[in-house]
Amino acid sequence: MYWASNVGIAICAAAGGYLAHHYGYKALFVVNGLACLGFAAVAYRVLTPRTATDSADVPAVTYRQVFADPSLRWIAVAAVCGMTCAWGLVSVLPLLMTDDGLPPTSYGLAMLANTITVLALTPPLTRLLVGSGDTPRYPLVPILACGCAILGLGISLAALQHTTLGYAAAAALLVPGEIAFSVALGAYISTHAPRNATGRYQAVLSGATAVASLPPLGIALALNTGGRPLVAALLVGSALVAVAACRPLARALRDAQQEQTHPLPTPAP
Repeated sequence: MYWASNVGIAICAAAGGYLAHHYGYKALFVVNGLACLGFAAVAYRVLTPRTATDSADVPAVTYRQVFADPSLRWIAVAAVCGMTCAWGLVSVLPLLMTDDGLPPTSYGLAMLANTITVLALTPPLTRLLVGSGDTPRYPLVPILACGCAILGLGISLAALQHTTLGYAAAAALLVPGEIAFSVALGAYISTHAPRNATGRYQAVLSGATAVASLPPLGIALALNTGGRPLVAALLVGSALVAVAACRPLARALRDAQQEQTHPLPTPAP
């Protein structure tokens, strides 16, 4: 899945820039829609549905109970603010490049640089950060904080570039942050989420990363009011909020671990 998705991104980045530049955006959207329909047909014909398992013995967990976990609330804040910087790659970056008068092919090259770096760095960084049994080698909070900081640094540097090479370098710089961010969120789900609530924890974090796709559009509008320094400052500020949220997240995880290690005695009837 890793290789398929990232190779696909690399192909579509270069092909999309070529189509938009030489044939216009209408051709790009038509080809993209046809490709999606084609792969939907492949999925329908090839993938078999999974048989539902009997979950009668598993107690149901509500979202009210899930959000009662302070660690989930804080990691959701970090996810929104960190992914705001990551989403800048597909919302802020093209507007900045258009402002410089660069063609769509230049954006395709920047995305290609990002994807090639993902393909090159993910295996070694994953081996460095993740041990046996998909458990992290290091505490997940420092990994998350570093990931968010790198994302903020990379996208804020991109806001100050004016050449295709500069944008491509900034897009590549984002990659270690993307990897560390993904590893930390995966580690949180696998080590902290209760077994009967894994799906809901995953849904909350997936929703948080989806919400993060909206702020970069507003941040990009700052280009018309405060210029590139304001855009960079807003992106750095988002990353700093994500890093700051890691401190109460660490405290919440530590408190949860202490409760598991030293549970409160059950009161006598």
